[in-house]
Amino acid sequence: MSIKPKTFEAKLADIINLVDAIFDGNQEMPGWVFMAANAKGRECINALFPQEHIAWRAADPALPQDWRGFTINVPDVASISETKLPITKGADLDESSPEALSLLLAMGVKHQGGNAACVNNGKMEIIKARSN
Repeated sequence: MSIKPKTFEAKLADIINLVDAIFDGNQEMPGWVFMAANAKGRECINALFPQEHIAWRAADPALPQDWRGFTINVPDVASISETKLPITKGADLDESSPEALSLLLAMGVKHQGGNAACVNNGKMEIIKARSN
């Protein structure tokens, strides 16, 4: 059985009301992913890296003032500290595409109970946590 994703067009102002975090992998610098998140999203992301301190800073001016941003090298951080990223043992994150790393972080936020979006081929995909 194949699940067809729902597609819709939305402005950034609408998307930030649907998600807690947005991820965008850097095509020019392999391994690096830009993260922007509201308070709940930052809590979810911080929980993915319990031994690290993320120095969140002001995000893009197009985002609300309570959103913060940070760029992270996912393979490097995952190799030096404990993570709660949903990765398989033996996975080589250095070989992962920018889109795969963004999706990995978005799925991690989902597992922490948040909603996330990741940029994939110029489109934004929303990953929602299950509601009980």
